Parts: sequence; C-alpha cells; structure tokens
Amino acid sequence: MFPGIPWFVEHPDLYRSEASELREKFPEMTEMPEPDISGRVYFYGALKFHSGRTTTSVNIVLYYPADFPYSSPAVIPVEKLPHELGQEAPLLLDRSNIRFFSARHQMASGMICLYEADGRPWHHLAVTGVEALHRARKWLRHAIRGQFPSDLDGDHAELSEHYQATGDVLVGPAMHRTNLGAPKRFLAVQLRPKQQLFAVTHVQYEHGWADDRAVFNRLMPEAFGNEQWWDSAGTTENLDILRVKPDCLVGECYPISGEPRPYRSASEFAQTLYPEKGAAAIEALQEKYAVERTCREKVVLPIQYPGRAGSWEWLFIELQIKNTAPERIKAPTGEMVPLLDLSPSSRTALATAVPTVLRQHDLQRRSLELRNGGRAQPDINNWTVSLFGAGAIGSETGVLLAKAGIGKLKIWDNQILSAGNTIRHLSGLFGVGFPKASLTELMVKQHNPHCEVASTFGDALDAITRNPNDAWGSNATISTIADDGVELRLNKLAVSSGKTVYYLRALRSGSVGQLLRAIPGSGACLECLAHYLQDETPDPKSFPMDEIPGEIVARECGRPILAASAMDLTTVAAFGSRLILGDLAQPSENNLWVWTTDGIPGHSELAKPFSMASSFLPPHPACSVCRPKAIGNVHFPKDVQARMIDLARQHEPNETGGMLIGYRKGQDVFVLEASDAGPKATSMPSRFERDGGYSETYLMDAVRRNGNGIDYVGDWHSHPGYPAVPSPRDAVSMHDIAADPGYRTDYPIMAIVGLPDSGKSGDPEFTCYCFPKGSSSYSVGVRITDSAPVSRTGD
Repeated sequence: MFPGIPWFVEHPDLYRSEASELREKFPEMTEMPEPDISGRVYFYGALKFHSGRTTTSVNIVLYYPADFPYSSPAVIPVEKLPHELGQEAPLLLDRSNIRFFSARHQMASGMICLYEADGRPWHHLAVTGVEALHRARKWLRHAIRGQFPSDLDGDHAELSEHYQATGDVLVGPAMHRTNLGAPKRFLAVQLRPKQQLFAVTHVQYEHGWADDRAVFNRLMPEAFGNEQWWDSAGTTENLDILRVKPDCLVGECYPISGEPRPYRSASEFAQTLYPEKGAAAIEALQEKYAVERTCREKVVLPIQYPGRAGSWEWLFIELQIKNTAPERIKAPTGEMVPLLDLSPSSRTALATAVPTVLRQHDLQRRSLELRNGGRAQPDINNWTVSLFGAGAIGSETGVLLAKAGIGKLKIWDNQILSAGNTIRHLSGLFGVGFPKASLTELMVKQHNPHCEVASTFGDALDAITRNPNDAWGSNATISTIADDGVELRLNKLAVSSGKTVYYLRALRSGSVGQLLRAIPGSGACLECLAHYLQDETPDPKSFPMDEIPGEIVARECGRPILAASAMDLTTVAAFGSRLILGDLAQPSENNLWVWTTDGIPGHSELAKPFSMASSFLPPHPACSVCRPKAIGNVHFPKDVQARMIDLARQHEPNETGGMLIGYRKGQDVFVLEASDAGPKATSMPSRFERDGGYSETYLMDAVRRNGNGIDYVGDWHSHPGYPAVPSPRDAVSMHDIAADPGYRTDYPIMAIVGLPDSGKSGDPEFTCYCFPKGSSSYSVGVRITDSAPVSRTGD
C-alpha cells in the first residue's frame, strides 16, 4: 500500500508539469506505466553527453520518491534498462544491475550525489526531474574522467585537519566583522582550569574594540557569569599584563590574501607573516614574540584568510617555543625577571619548531547552523514559535527548534521539575525544584546563543486570556501539554482566534507519535479528532490511541502516569519537530501524521517498526468548534457495489469503470446507480476511458428514472492487481472534472475497486476519494446500505 496519499494524487498539477517537462527536455526518458508499491514514480532511459571528443551513453533510472517534492528526485546508473531485462515492473534496484562509478560520491544504493554542489538553503527539496538529469549529466562527465572539481567536493577546506591540535578556541561574531577594517589584536581567555579551551572575548580594530562577552555569557553562563572574572580578564587596557597570564592569550591578528597551505615548520610559517625572506623572516618572528617566548610555553597566532564559501576563515597556529632555562636579571623593583633570549641558538630552535593548532569553533549563527544542511527555511532565524508545555517532549522540542535556528522562542509551563521527571526531561537532577519552563530556556541558550528565548512559569490558557497578542503572535504555536481537557480548551480558543496550532503527543507508551495540525476552517481541529475517535471514521486504524498493557504505571490523585522511556519521547519530539518545520516551510496537504518505532500489528501502514503514515482529515460534521461543510461519506446500496465489483472482474486483466449517479445532501453523497463503460470504451491493463456518448445517454435515462435532483456525482473504475488508490492520471482527470462547469459539481467523487493479483485469493478493496475544485483531494468514508435512500432532495 502507498504510505498515505502519494504526491501525484496530492499534487496532480505538479505531476502533469514534471511529466510534460521531461517529455520536452529529455524525450529519451520513458515512464513506467505504474508507480511501485511505495509510491515512487519511475522514468528510465539512456543519458547521452559529451566526454572529451566522444559521445558517451549511460543507462539511468530517475525516480520520484513518494513524498516528492519534499524529497528530491534520485538518479541511479544501471547496466541494463527494464526492457533489456524483460521486466514490466520497476524492479531496477537490484545491486547486480547498478553501475558504480565512484566510492566517495555514490551511495551504497547506487544513487549518485547530485545536490551537495548547490549551497542555497532548502533548494534541494524543490529539485525538478529535469534539473536532476542535468546535474546527473555533469556528474557522470566528471565520474568517467575520474576527476571531481572542487565545487563538487564541498566549500570548507578544514585546514586544521592538517595539524595536530592541542586545544580549542571559541570565536564569536567580533572576529568576523567586515565594516571595521582588518583586525589588529585579540584577547582570549581560558574558560575552565586544566582544559585548553579558550574564548576570544575582544578584538581590536581601527576604531576600537569589539566585545563578544555577551555571546559567551549566553552560551556558557557557568563560566561567564562571574563579574569578578570579567573585571580581571576583560579589561582591554591591561593587555601588556594579561599577555603573560597563563589563562589568557593576547597577540596580533594576521590577515593574509589567500588560503594558507599547511606549514611543516615555524620557518615556513614566518614566510607568510613577514616580507623578509629566509633567516630574516624567522628573526622577525623571534623578536616579535620575545616576551611571550620567555614567559609562556606557547604562542598563538590567528591567521585570517578568505574562505572557499566567500566569508573569512581563521586558523589559530600555535608555536611551542619556550626557552628551556631563560636567564634572569634583577628589575628596578628588585624582582628577578627572565632575560629575553635573541640568540642564534634560540632562533634555530624556533625555526625548526613544528606548528600545532587550536581547533577553531565559530559561533556565528551561520556557522552554528551550517550542519543543518539547509533543512530549515532560509529565514528561520526570523521566525517566532510559541511552545505550550515544557515537559519531556516539550523541552526536547524547544531545544530542537533552537538547534534548527529559530530566532525567537516563547515557552509556557506551570509545573516544577521533580526528581521523577529527570529520567525523561532534558534537564537533569540539578534542575529539581525549578520551573520546567525556566530550565528549558537555559538549555536553549546553551545550545544556540542566537535564539532569543523567554519563559513563563504559569498556565498557558491564562496567558492566552490575559495577553493573546503575546501568546498568538508567532509563526507557529505548538502544544505538547497532552492533557485532553486543557488542549480542547486551547483548541477552542485557537479556532475562535483563527490561529493554527500543532498538537504533538506520544501514544502507546511512547512507541507511537502523533502530530495534528489544526488550521481553523481548513481540515480537522482537535475536537474533530475526538469525534473521529468516537465514531471510528474514516478508519479506526488511523488513530492508534488504544491503551496497551502496562502503559499506566501509577496514578496521582486519579491522574494516570504513563510509561514511556526517554528514548521514545525524544524520538517523538524529533519526528514532530521535523514535521512541523517542514510543514511551515512547505505546507503539506496532510494534517495528521502518525509514526511508530515498534510497529502496530494489523495496521495497514504502521505494521512494521519505524514506519509512518500521513493523511488528511476533513472537519468532522459533529464538531461544535468548526462545524465543516465538506463531504464526509459516500453511501452505496449493496446492489450497486456488487454490480461494480462484478463488472471489474468481468474485464480482468483490463480496467473498466463508469459514472456514479446520485445526489449530495449536506456532508453526504448518495449513489443511486453506477454505469458500465459503454461499447466504445478504452480498456487496458493500466488505462481506462469510458464511452462519452454512451455515458451522456445513460445519465439522461437515469435522471428520468430517478426524478429531479439526480445528477452526475463522480466516476468509478477498477485496478486489477493494483491498490485501490488513484493513479497520477486518475488525479489529473478528476481535478479537470471539478474545474469543468459542464459536470455541475465542485466535489466529484472517484470510487476504485482494487482487485487482487490474478490467481491470488482475497476480497476486493473498495475506496472512495473526493477531488474538490481548487483544493487537495482526500479519502472519504464509504457507507454500504441495504437499499437506496428514499429522500432524493439534493442541496
């Protein structure tokens, strides 16, 4: 079965556009007649390109994943194409048929790496099939030659990997300012005793000093919260004193014009810093750092150079050049101080010293978020998120959002952390007795100092009532409260205010996660979900909320304490946060996501561990909050359904079908008759078109038989040996019908009879889908009745 509604059903216009563009730009590509069982759409052909003076041809398979366009099309080189293998189904991923070119740039599945060369955030989630083939052609040209250019190897040189590292240094925005000229001097302070971890707190420019203490204070309050520490180490006027302190690094910054090569000795390094050549360069270095060499074990020299990505990069070269036994003299104060050693022997020792490095850690926002890989919207640092609930799931969700780069986070929670919470909460035992909201705020600051975060110890509903602009003034509102009564009240307030809320919770001892996106007036709200649970429609398996043995481990004043490990809850928070950010960046047609780590026996889509299903739930007609008017169910008399199944079996292995004739009343459609295909119909294994003239006559006769108010309500057809889910062609056809005023319906219905494979036993599948005009399709409930309804008055 398809995992939810496939992309070509949700986005028929996108499918039409992709297929048309491929036919125009790559006519050599052929489409498989049907998607595979996972919902992937396949194209295959021989991709030709020029390599040197010859033309090369490589067989490739292009496939669209089930969740396209949110995931990019993939390209796999193969030895033989399907017709050469005698295959009609897309069984092309057998390893023996995959053609491998590169161990570094080709995955184990055979898929070639097409997208690392494009650095635009989020762009790779909107790659078209044509663009993927253009990139594949470029990739193959380099692969056949065995040479990949630098733009396919990444933007970062990672120069520090060429040296032995003896410590670490944190660098904030102050060292990357471009409007103050070239940096001159710097001050770095050791953060913790007995650990070679430094932070560059001050950088000198032409017109003064840039100060990054506030950034480090938000990142590491335990190290930077001591005011006395700042008084002693953060005074820039005392650099000459601080330069010899063991817990401070003070020195020159060295901007250079190009990317430096790895240095094997201090002598080679000196050639970069000074215009003198040979011995003169190392002599200049010896004199420049005579004081540090006498009083310290090492000297740190930051090199600023232009990076491959266009921004400045830093390399913190470290020279361990302390004199073995410096001679001491008496100062005017009577103190014995070391004598500066500028002897030739000292210069020789310096020249042969092997440079090491302090690993540089860039705390700029762009650097901290670099490894997010563009998996968040480019302007996410301008987003504000309101988070109700800072418990086990909420605390993880808040920190994950901050790690993703959210610009502002507002947190509400009215509970104190107890010792029993710490085994699952993000905060440890140090937080016992503190508000969960405050602890989550602290964890956010430590992970992302650029995220502006504020927490409130109090009731979320009270906050909404007292200051709705503060609570609702966000790009997204997320609730992890998981208390039915509280969240239903929150839902009512949100719908009445026209605000969207994501409800995230764990089910079945944490083995299942569920995310509902409630947009007022567009899809189900939280109360709608409650009604669906009560009447078990459209499919009770869509809501795996049943209690499992051992789930309730204790009760507090009647309130159940549910079992769920930290691993399960962290997984729920991770899946939920990812879905929410993806949905905010590229809104999905679905509004309910369910996933499982253990698998749910008997569930059509979640039976296997680590599987996920998504669907669209329309508003429930009984909901007191939003009261929708969408079609919810289609009613079929038993004899009409039996006729459709009988006609489908008569035409196996070809498809067949016809019209559905009836009427609509409220949120229900009542089918009175189902026509056959007609004598001039086109009937093939993967295609069907009914006889148009015959259908028109049949419809007029049906209206005369059944009376006024009866009309066309949709189509039906069969899928022999194929799931009862609309194909791409089905989706395009039904959306065209919805847009055609001649059909006189904005909500055409498609019923599908799915027959088991020939020779296999099993009952037919019988499904129904609605294709609203100008909106996304969704599955609707099927109701089988003993006879046709008496009332035939449509509305």
